Amino acid sequence: MASSSLTNVLIIGTVIFAIAMIIPIFFDVDFPQRGDTITFVDKAICTIIPNGGGNYTCLTPDDTVFFNGTGLTITANDTERTVFFAVDANGTITTCSNIGPGFGICSGPVFSTLEFKSLVAGTDINITSDANSLTIDFAGTISAGENTTATSLGGDTDVFESQVGDQLRFRGLTAGQNIILTQNANDIVINSTDTSGVKFAILTAGGATLQTPASSTPQRDTQAGTNFDYLALEYDATTSEEVVWQYQFPTDADGTQNVNVLIRFLTPTGSAGGVCFSGQFLGRANTEPYDVAMGTTITGCDTTLDTAGDINEITLTFTTGQHGLTAGDTVVFKLARDTANGSDTHAGDAWYIDSRVTWS
Repeated sequence: MASSSLTNVLIIGTVIFAIAMIIPIFFDVDFPQRGDTITFVDKAICTIIPNGGGNYTCLTPDDTVFFNGTGLTITANDTERTVFFAVDANGTITTCSNIGPGFGICSGPVFSTLEFKSLVAGTDINITSDANSLTIDFAGTISAGENTTATSLGGDTDVFESQVGDQLRFRGLTAGQNIILTQNANDIVINSTDTSGVKFAILTAGGATLQTPASSTPQRDTQAGTNFDYLALEYDATTSEEVVWQYQFPTDADGTQNVNVLIRFLTPTGSAGGVCFSGQFLGRANTEPYDVAMGTTITGCDTTLDTAGDINEITLTFTTGQHGLTAGDTVVFKLARDTANGSDTHAGDAWYIDSRVTWS
């Protein structure tokens, strides 16, 4: 019984071995090993889903399918009953970029297609194309320009000088004496820097009103000069003598400004010591009483007298509160030699020649 079982096992093993040997030979099929290519009996059938979406089916032998720019090649070969996956060494361009400033024409890839923006001709623009290039031209009208000139409409001098080509040339403005130019965004302002100009009055010895009694006013004499005779007021060295002038303050004068009085005199007997003069103003308008007290006394001295017979100068400056004048006033100006002043040390007469009164 045991011998019969062993015989059956040997028979079954022999049959299985025979089958294992016959099937590979008959069907010419090898079981794939690690790293081997998988083969199919009839033909290669494959369905691929690419990265960009959609289905790609390879049913035709030796068919090649390219993905969305990945450079992947799929080959179905029924002769070898094999599906091959390979990467194209050259690859496929899948993107684009704009490397300069401004608006770009690269829109980007859609699957395996690079898309670019079209150029649209705007107003007065014309676009033409040939095999290799696009040409953008201006289609509008180009003006040839206008011959332009300028002229001065009035006045004694011309600001416009000439035209050179398309350039109009104008003369510049230069500030002369006592003039200042100020350039603004839209205009040029011309101002005078002279605070006196023609705004002055001259007080001569002949125009003075001598005072009474005679002992309180200087003697007015005509001096016999070598080259000409002249009139002078002889102010004494020991008695404070005074005279008065009268005139009208102009209607355009600014009474809020200072009034200056420049006094010129001679010291015929020498240059030792000093001479002092004092002045006072009074302004009277219509309907005001005339003979009233004078204004503030202002004194000036010259302690470095020039050579006998030379002109000396003293300036008296009155502020608006000290002179009290307003435009249009009748003006009274009194001038006295201030012999009581400690700086009036000249022992001889001071001969008054004239004065200049200035205001703004």
